[in-house]
Amino acid sequence: MRSIIIILSCSIILLGCEKEEESELYPPSVIEFEIQTYGDLSGEGTLFGSKQILTRETYDYVADDENGMHIITGFELDDGTMVQDLQGWGNDNHPAVKSLFLRIPDNGAGTYTFDADTSDNSHFFLRIESWGCEVRAGYCRGFFEPDKTNLTVTIDEVSETKMAGSFSGDLIYYIREESDNGITLTIDEEITNVNVPVINGTFEVYQKPL
Repeated sequence: MRSIIIILSCSIILLGCEKEEESELYPPSVIEFEIQTYGDLSGEGTLFGSKQILTRETYDYVADDENGMHIITGFELDDGTMVQDLQGWGNDNHPAVKSLFLRIPDNGAGTYTFDADTSDNSHFFLRIESWGCEVRAGYCRGFFEPDKTNLTVTIDEVSETKMAGSFSGDLIYYIREESDNGITLTIDEEITNVNVPVINGTFEVYQKPL
């Protein structure tokens, strides 16, 4: 009986050590960003006027997690392009953010810039969906011709378990309407061209090795 108790005790200690080691290896993931405008737009429950934070305590994305997020490293698209994807969800519990999606070229650490006047990379964009609206930067897919804005992403560290860096850009603000015919996006000229929203953010996201 004493031997059984000793074995059980050792097992519990080992499990505790493994959990602590995993926690130290993969800290909580965090995406933070703030959208500012020349018109100083603000309001509770909107994207403007305060820092937005998405966090994830676990290392595997759970669909009903309040602020889940994940990354896919070295993801190959149908056209053979390799990209880095960073995704986060606020779901119904977040006051302003329903989802965040940042896609950039998969070229390791460095600074990547999308120039609205010269760039034409359809796989370089930032999209954030809120309640009744979306903001986008980089290559924004339009109905006939894409809308484009400047977007810069700096990757300070990237591996199969971590991606960390920062991003900034000029935003296009779309009014988002859903119907039986699909989703309609209409540019809000007042916010986009008069108030001119810009975004600055950072991210440090972890995942288990693929």
